[in-house]
Formats: sequence, structure tokens, C-alpha cells
Amino acid sequence: MVSDSSDGFIAHLHGLNLSRAWTFRRLAEVLPAGDPRVPVAWQAAAHHAGAALPHATGDHYMVDHWLAAYAVQLLS
Repeated sequence: MVSDSSDGFIAHLHGLNLSRAWTFRRLAEVLPAGDPRVPVAWQAAAHHAGAALPHATGDHYMVDHWLAAYAVQLLS
């Protein structure tokens, strides 16, 4: 949980969540079909993305100027 999205240092946690979401998504995509880790990776990706994507755009420069890049990477 990010306590203050306008705080540039704390807001980096949003970027960390987006990066984790992308990583879990990629893991889910490359694991073999039927691997029991696939659903866990998809669930983790969704959890981290859900926590951070709502904050990828907004009215705080400390977040807006760089989080969109992580969001695009995740959604591409």
C-alpha cells in the first residue's frame, strides 16, 4: 500500500508493483502449459497490476512523469 502517491520516494512503490506485474505476466506466458505455477503467476500479476495501474496517471508529477512507461510495458 502506497501511503502518499505525491511523494516521489514512496510513489516508486507503484513502479515496483508494475514491474512485478510485468515479470509475473511474462513468467506465466513462458512456463509450459499445465504447469501449476502458471495460475499463481497470473494471479500475482493481476494483484500487482491492480494495486498500481490506477496510479499510473493522475495529477502528481512525481508519479506521472515515469509510471506510464511501466504501465505501457505491462500492457504491451
